[in-house]
Amino acid sequence: MEEPVHRMLNAMEPGTFIPPHRHMNPDKQEIYIVLRGSLVAVEFDEEGAILQKVVLGPESGRYGLEIPARTWHSLAVLEPGTVIYEIKEGPFAPVVPENIAPWAPDPDDQESVAAFMEQMTA
Repeated sequence: MEEPVHRMLNAMEPGTFIPPHRHMNPDKQEIYIVLRGSLVAVEFDEEGAILQKVVLGPESGRYGLEIPARTWHSLAVLEPGTVIYEIKEGPFAPVVPENIAPWAPDPDDQESVAAFMEQMTA
């Protein structure tokens, strides 16, 4: 947990909800590399408007993306069996509630989450 660089494999399925969040430490950029499947990485402004969508995977021909520190972001999985290699600076710091977007849907509200994810993937 204290290592200076964290490297993780994350396996995700369509419907996986990663609430929009940001990492406030200026050294906490994240790098995603798709190893299998595909996903869309989404960057938001302070009010929750989508600034950028980047599809990662074989069809787009783009496999990696760096998310700058302090950037509101989320992922939406497009294919079953998607696996990403994630790299970010350590030590490990869990996302605290104040770094979850205030405009994000409540993870327990399945209808709102589904609508939000539809907007991310449209």
